Amino acid sequence: MIAIDHLLTLREVAALLGVSTKTVYEKLIATGELPYVRVLSNGNAIRVRPEDLLTFVEHRYGARWPPRAAAGKGVAP
Repeated sequence: MIAIDHLLTLREVAALLGVSTKTVYEKLIATGELPYVRVLSNGNAIRVRPEDLLTFVEHRYGARWPPRAAAGKGVAP
């Protein structure tokens, strides 16, 4: 398991899921499927709590982690 002790950037979330940052934003963040926080007063910096990402993965993929697209790309479960 990956030890995560900070809020994740969209780039980090994308790397962990094996998808693009555009996919994370448009398919998960903008639709409300993945909870997030805005960390700057202007709202430009979006971060994801590690526990929210883990909950998302458990609900979406269950025992099928990593997703087929990310398998073999060095993405840790």
